[in-house]
Amino acid sequence: MMRIGELAKTVGVNSSAIRYYEDLGLLSATTRSAGGYRLFDATALQRLQLIQFGRRLGFTLEDMQGLFSQTEGWDHDDVMARLNQKIAESETMIAALQQTHQTMLALRNKLETTWDRGDCLQTDELAALIGSNDKTRGA
Repeated sequence: MMRIGELAKTVGVNSSAIRYYEDLGLLSATTRSAGGYRLFDATALQRLQLIQFGRRLGFTLEDMQGLFSQTEGWDHDDVMARLNQKIAESETMIAALQQTHQTMLALRNKLETTWDRGDCLQTDELAALIGSNDKTRGA
């Protein structure tokens, strides 16, 4: 059995996060010590690790509440639907980051070429560069 501070240190979260997870019903202390300290067992440790893993994957605490509230074990269709949604969201973010990366590369190349000639980038050239990248994003 671990007290809240030990559990927090083991998983790498603040004790306040564990208390917050308790308030949300995501985690519960197994029992309390004679001194009134919360005591957590290996099951609570695993639950907390699962919460942290879900958070790293982009699941909200509300998502986690929905999963943990299922009394008959997790509904496989629900888990797959939630996971597919997170995959789609990550693909959208990756595409946006790739576009931003391409914009930065194009700007760097334009600046290098312009500065190598001893010129400054003109406002209309910058506007054209920005405008061409906005069009590729569908804006």
